[in-house]
Amino acid sequence: VIGQPVQKDELLVELDPTLVKADYDEAARNLQLQKLNLEKLSRDRVRAEALRAKEFVSIKELEDAVTAHEVGKVQLEVIQARLNKAAENLRKTTIRAPHAGIVTDVGILEGQVVVGAQSINSGTLLMKVSDTDPLRVDVNLNEFDAARVVMGRETDLTFDSLPGLHRPGKVAFIAPFGTSDGVNKEVRVFPCQISFESGFGVRPGISANASIRLDKAIGCVAVPVSAIFIEDADRVVYVRKGKEWERRLVKVGLGDSTWSQITEGLEDGDVVSLLRPAGSR
Repeated sequence: VIGQPVQKDELLVELDPTLVKADYDEAARNLQLQKLNLEKLSRDRVRAEALRAKEFVSIKELEDAVTAHEVGKVQLEVIQARLNKAAENLRKTTIRAPHAGIVTDVGILEGQVVVGAQSINSGTLLMKVSDTDPLRVDVNLNEFDAARVVMGRETDLTFDSLPGLHRPGKVAFIAPFGTSDGVNKEVRVFPCQISFESGFGVRPGISANASIRLDKAIGCVAVPVSAIFIEDADRVVYVRKGKEWERRLVKVGLGDSTWSQITEGLEDGDVVSLLRPAGSR
């Protein structure tokens, strides 16, 4: 059933084993018979060697006994191989989950003919079992971000369909080569995979937004990005001084779309303006 959770090695499908079981039983009986026959051929060989030592039998009779014994051993190996193949075919009549997960697709209907995989076709798809722990988010990095992102980098994931939910993740894969973004052939992107633990209502197939933390600064002075104004090559903020606003040059460090670190020009506790004060440049 689609949506049903399964455990590793749990039985998913059992095919009718009647014909395959009959082949296995026949191969097992043939193996037992050949073992008995080989024991007889071994005794005949030992007896022929003893009689030949006393010259009671001819060399040809001894050679025939040796040859029959060696042929019997080869025949035993052939029958053993047939039994192994029959056992493998019998094992294939039960299909088990290769890993824990959720059934996400069932590709057959009742009464439908199932075809096994061959070299010329992939056979009939029975079902899909998706591994949902961990889950994965596929994103594209532009060439500038791809140069800064490394494997294992921490990320923050949000979901449009689950407002307020944040899930931590880690960069699990970055493509070594860039590809076209599918819209503009001149723009190159690097596919990236972010893994995170399942749960909290997150299901495969929903859209996600990923924020990749390239670096972090703890205990630093930071201001909203709207408080920083660009004047030629300078970065400027306006700090409250009594009833006036004081213009200050600052140096900007780390930042994201909301906050920017100030490494020089401000102190903790300074009040800054989010709008350019009237009368300023």
